[in-house]
Amino acid sequence: KITKAVVSEFELEVESSKTTGLNEVFQNFKKDNKVVGLEWDSWSGYIVSAKITSAEALVRDIAGYIRDTFNS
Repeated sequence: KITKAVVSEFELEVESSKTTGLNEVFQNFKKDNKVVGLEWDSWSGYIVSAKITSAEALVRDIAGYIRDTFNS
């Protein structure tokens, strides 16, 4: 649910195939030259990570969107 909303809101494109394990799911997405990971695992919860330095501001924007949209 969160990943679909983030991809739509930020107009992200799939950069890698989805990896699903017993306790984790992760996939990379891109916007322009910025690559971010949208990930979930049973230990840490939902994670947004910058895969390259230029994506750090985008990660902060995505984190704010998730906080404002899903933490009511």
